[in-house]
Amino acid sequence: MTSGRLPRIITITSRHARTSSGRCDRKEYSLQRSRARVLMSVRTAVSKKRMYRKLKLLLFAYLCVQLHLVARSATMKQFTSVKRRLVVTYNYYENQYMDVCTKVIKRRNLYTFLTGAVGSNFSESTTFIFTVSGELPHPTSFYTSIGINANSDSIFPSLSNVYVNRVSQNSDHSTPDLCYHSQVMKRIFAGEFGRFDTLLFVNDGVRAPFVKSALTHQWIRDLMHLLYSDDKICAVAPVVSCEKSLHLQAWYVLVKLDLLKSLDLHRVLEATCGSSISWDDAVDIEVNFTTTILKKGYKVAAEFPSTQIFSNKEKETIEHALKKAHSWWPLQKSQNLVKKLRYCTNPLSPKSAGPLDYRKLSAVKVGGGFLRANFFSQQDRRQALHNLTAQVIGAYDSGAAWEACDDSYTVPH
Repeated sequence: MTSGRLPRIITITSRHARTSSGRCDRKEYSLQRSRARVLMSVRTAVSKKRMYRKLKLLLFAYLCVQLHLVARSATMKQFTSVKRRLVVTYNYYENQYMDVCTKVIKRRNLYTFLTGAVGSNFSESTTFIFTVSGELPHPTSFYTSIGINANSDSIFPSLSNVYVNRVSQNSDHSTPDLCYHSQVMKRIFAGEFGRFDTLLFVNDGVRAPFVKSALTHQWIRDLMHLLYSDDKICAVAPVVSCEKSLHLQAWYVLVKLDLLKSLDLHRVLEATCGSSISWDDAVDIEVNFTTTILKKGYKVAAEFPSTQIFSNKEKETIEHALKKAHSWWPLQKSQNLVKKLRYCTNPLSPKSAGPLDYRKLSAVKVGGGFLRANFFSQQDRRQALHNLTAQVIGAYDSGAAWEACDDSYTVPH
């Protein structure tokens, strides 16, 4: 009898256990669902908070960009409203022993600059100082030789902001252009021609400016904008090269006059006035002009091969890359800075990597070594140069000059 009740008691106990367990499971399940809902709510809140934070960051970034654009626009408007007082020193040289080709190219370069930069618009904020360090042709001979029909009894315009400085010169033209520029700079510092903010030095081997307007500062606007885009920029030029070392090519350079004086840069150029100065020495001094600027903590900038600002850090980066190239470590073409500078070949040279893009240039070297190296012997380059020149001076007869050049220099095959 006792053994018969045991199963019943056990059965009752088992049901009670199952009932209690089920209640516990439901409570546990309910708690888990509640916890899950709370966690989901927390996660949703956190997710929304993160999303709102991202939206705020995006909105903040957008507002910063808009403020930057507004500030930049205001700066550009302010720049255009401010008249930077500019003085230009231009050196011109020719003599009776010079070949016809070189004479014609120099004369056309001068006429292009007189037309595009000086023009007929007088400006009190711009002064031009032309240093003639050799012979000056008769006006009739001057205009006839470059294919221009002009009824004028003078080469330089009779304007109060145009000065013509005649100096004696040896027949072999042994004195570099930079020497004459340094002499004019000292006269400017002495206040002889007035007060100025910027100075541009140019030589007669340059064809410029490549713009249609001769309005005040329009012809040099791009370089002027580049010069004042950074307070640390001291000088800018159309072309930068890293041959020998990083430097602005000194045939067309715009510089802040206060820094030119405070850094004694005119004294750097004055070193070219020595009686025994060689061509290589003059090139080293040209390079030293930029080196001095960079070592003093300032910067330079150029339009070509690509518009870029350079500090001494970039100069050291280039030198480090070149040292590797000349040792067992090869120069990697992936080094963007060196690549942009055409691997330190002259960016305007026919041997340079990549085609010449005239559209990026406000000025281009035409005379001197470029002429002697037959750089413009190719018809497409001649035509491009002709088109750019015609935009400034109008239609002209370009054939005679190149025929004279072909007679003077052999075209390489």
